[in-house]
Amino acid sequence: MSKVLLKNLAKLLRHKSFLQDKKGVAAIEFAMLLLPFFILIVIIIETSILIYQNAMISYIGFNASSYASSFNYKEGYETKYKEYLDSKKNRFLSFVSPEKLTLNLEYCKNITELANNSCTGSPQENQIVIYNLSYHVSPLFPLAWVDKRARYITSSNIFFSERRDPLIDKEERERLEKLKALKNQRT
Repeated sequence: MSKVLLKNLAKLLRHKSFLQDKKGVAAIEFAMLLLPFFILIVIIIETSILIYQNAMISYIGFNASSYASSFNYKEGYETKYKEYLDSKKNRFLSFVSPEKLTLNLEYCKNITELANNSCTGSPQENQIVIYNLSYHVSPLFPLAWVDKRARYITSSNIFFSERRDPLIDKEERERLEKLKALKNQRT
């Protein structure tokens, strides 16, 4: 039976009209290229959204950390951080769901603790604040994700605490008052 099939195939190939017939070529090419093209478009869209989310988490994380660190520890670093996020979420966090953001603060007493990754400080006694902002990524096309563990974007920012000791604040106030008095005497 295979000899008959080969013989018929050989007859078909000998006919010039079969080899020169171009009807349906576009449909065959379209069918062959549709799936790879669709997969390429999905990868481009998914990658673009992921890059945007990563940039926004890094940007908003840094700015919120900077804002929170500029306040006194009594006002609460975490409270100020969340306050900044709430004020900017409609403006910057498109393609990012704010409810999927997780904040974790660590307090280090000194550089040595930070270098050893063994922070044991608290907001009252800290010198260094580490702000860790994580975002759980939900892909548009879950089948496109190969590594299931890589579903978090994290922004870590380290800031020196700008808290002021009440004794230093009192001395600073007195110094400023003396400077104002001197300035008033000159004028």
